[in-house]
Amino acid sequence: MSIETIADKIKSLIDTARKPFPLFPAIIMICSCIKRPGLSSIVSAANIIASNAKIGIPTGKNPDGSPNLINAFVKNIVDEVVRAIQNDMQVQVAFKPGDIQISGTAGDRQVIGMNINAPRTQGGGF
Repeated sequence: MSIETIADKIKSLIDTARKPFPLFPAIIMICSCIKRPGLSSIVSAANIIASNAKIGIPTGKNPDGSPNLINAFVKNIVDEVVRAIQNDMQVQVAFKPGDIQISGTAGDRQVIGMNINAPRTQGGGF
């Protein structure tokens, strides 16, 4: 049995065991997003470098005194991921019929309704 076969079997087991992520109520997402500071490639790179140090990957100069390029490598990767999210990413959202509820007035009458189609919207990165 090859390593590829073993890896494929493990991936198949993981894929079948994964459950869809639960949907959060919109009000919880709104409140949570207001408190988020936003993306920072420097903070993310620092977190990765600190995690590397915890598992024994050197973060200072190499033992022979030469510069450690791993930290710069991590920073380059994180910079590109953040750039791609900010400039290239697109979010697409679709709603099921009945997901959007409206309330309004028509003259002196209250009007309540909901969507009967499946609308969609999209947005860019942040």
